[in-house]
Amino acid sequence: MKRTIPSLAAAATWLCAVLLAGSAFAQQTPEPQKEAKDYLLSFELFKPNFDTSFDHDNFAVETSTMFLSFGMRLNDNLRLKAELPAAYCGMKQGPGSGGTVGNPYVGLEGHATDSDVYLEIGARAPLAPTADSNLGRKSAALSGVFTDPVDREEAFISDTVPITASISYRPVLKSGVGFDLRTTPSFWLSTKKGIDDEFYILYSGRIFARALDDKLEVGSAFSGRWWTSKSGSMDFGDETTHQMILDASYALGQVRPGVTFRLPLDKDMKNVQQYVFGLNLGVNF
Repeated sequence: MKRTIPSLAAAATWLCAVLLAGSAFAQQTPEPQKEAKDYLLSFELFKPNFDTSFDHDNFAVETSTMFLSFGMRLNDNLRLKAELPAAYCGMKQGPGSGGTVGNPYVGLEGHATDSDVYLEIGARAPLAPTADSNLGRKSAALSGVFTDPVDREEAFISDTVPITASISYRPVLKSGVGFDLRTTPSFWLSTKKGIDDEFYILYSGRIFARALDDKLEVGSAFSGRWWTSKSGSMDFGDETTHQMILDASYALGQVRPGVTFRLPLDKDMKNVQQYVFGLNLGVNF
């Protein structure tokens, strides 16, 4: 299987699109950002509801994907971020039950003082199961990939070192309404002989509203993934995958529990999953 790296023109196109869209919001007066805590620890649990065409009835209720994340503020403009993904696949009949860790992530996020533009660069270590792993681990990794094939496919892909570099624009207005516009080029560096590298572009837009002294936050987002390595060789619809996300969270002191609901928007993904429900818990300290 041959992989090719496209020109940088595709990446530049998405970067310009996001920045131009964000400039419309910049004309409104943003709410000054509150000082962030030094540390953030969060846990996310996602339960996929796979489609009947994807052997839905054979997946046990405990089939799920998890992410444990940690953030540490290095100074006023720079933050260290890390993430450990894990997945479990339970089969009611036949072999294939098992769990696995995915590809851990480490990255740095920075921004200029009083700026709503953030830059982040990071990479994942290739710890996900390979073709030589046992069936249980491979089934768990496949379940992890199909739980979120748009935003976090890199967490469970095998024989690959994913390197990502994102730019995001996150203004929050005095009304409590905020936006998060993001684009992320993703380079997949193969660790297996005979498999070349891949290149994707991830893009998303989220709008949210805060109320009750910023304790309550409700948001809606649209995100997509463009397989630019195959650009021109397939229809654009076959090169891209999209989803819609609804989320809500409420702060209880330093603890913020929340819920997430994701819906696939493409026919191919609807044949795999009907929806994904998630619970999350973040602690600032």
